[in-house]
Amino acid sequence: MNDLPERQRLQAAFDYTQLNPENRLLIQQHTQALKEKLQRTAQDIWEIGQKLSEVRARLKHGQFDAWLKAEFGWSRRTAYNFINVYETFNERAKFAHFNIATSALYLLASPSTPQDIKEQFIEAAQTGQKVTHKDIRKALERRNHPQINSVPPAETAEIVVQPEAISVIPPVPLEAKKPSDAARPSHWYLLARKHLLFHGDTRSPQFIKRLPPSIPLALGLTDGEWQHDWLLDKASAVLILQLAAVDVKLVQRLITMFSQPGESIIFPILPSGEIIAAVHNLQRLIYTGDSNIAALQQAIAESGLKAERVNIL
Repeated sequence: MNDLPERQRLQAAFDYTQLNPENRLLIQQHTQALKEKLQRTAQDIWEIGQKLSEVRARLKHGQFDAWLKAEFGWSRRTAYNFINVYETFNERAKFAHFNIATSALYLLASPSTPQDIKEQFIEAAQTGQKVTHKDIRKALERRNHPQINSVPPAETAEIVVQPEAISVIPPVPLEAKKPSDAARPSHWYLLARKHLLFHGDTRSPQFIKRLPPSIPLALGLTDGEWQHDWLLDKASAVLILQLAAVDVKLVQRLITMFSQPGESIIFPILPSGEIIAAVHNLQRLIYTGDSNIAALQQAIAESGLKAERVNIL
């Protein structure tokens, strides 16, 4: 560890001496338990990738995609996140010595990540340094866009909050979407001063252009036809779940697995207010919307979070 740069050594050494003996013992025990759980999660991802790879090898062209959709509601992109981890990290046992966030595994294993960056972060993980999705994304951005390193993130720029606050109505029965809804002018709501909810079609350029450049996860909670393949070019992982099989705890587990606090999550289909509140408590940023204003206001009301109508310049 002495060969690590000073910043990395400082990052790895929390000062437990500042705690009283009871808190120090408890927190150290929890720290070790959490690290072991993260390692097992990474090992599980590797095993899922191994099994998906074996299934893919035994199905004819086109059958793999059909099998993924029928059995799991997954896109090819989601499956390849697991497969890429399996193919990049040759041995499952290596994860026992890695300190790497699960969301970082997918980005590190992506075929678009240059080999030298993969080797850099794999070596760092092997030495015990914590590797996060944000670390890798920053390295990729420095490689691809060295001239814009100092530009503020898109998700905090150019949002002008107006003093007008919306009236949050109690939950009411949803009305069926009317064809005229899509033709109405679109606008935005800022929820809890951090989440952006769009009144309009989330497939439209007005929504897509406001998304930040780095998105670890898109969650599609649907009970009907899927029309959001555009997400494959926007998010590192795209998960499509049948609405009937979704509960808040499942969403929380997936978000914890695929992202880190402070990162953005896309819901192309408006989730319930309960799910919005749960994601808010996990300290992620939400991008979602709906062209039905009644559905949007009901989700806001159910979330219990303060909303303001905003202008996005």
